[in-house]
Amino acid sequence: KQSAGRVVESPVNAIDLAPTFFDYAGIDLPWEMHGDSLRPLMEGDSKEWDRPIMQQNFSMAFGARTEAELRRKGAKLVENLPKPRRHWD
Repeated sequence: KQSAGRVVESPVNAIDLAPTFFDYAGIDLPWEMHGDSLRPLMEGDSKEWDRPIMQQNFSMAFGARTEAELRRKGAKLVENLPKPRRHWD
């Protein structure tokens, strides 16, 4: 019962998708997984979702360097990492 147009401001990550799909399907997780079901956030039942997430970008698209990002509700830290060395450099 999700209302149309609901926006969730809490940061989430792809690792939460599998537990969410299993939760909505009513199936127990087949093994212990990282991540949490997003169902409480999607249905507005969550009082507080203040869980930090870490993500990395190793893409060289648009000339971007490797980045590491740590996000938590209300804060974000982005670190541009040095260009990785190649064995032939």
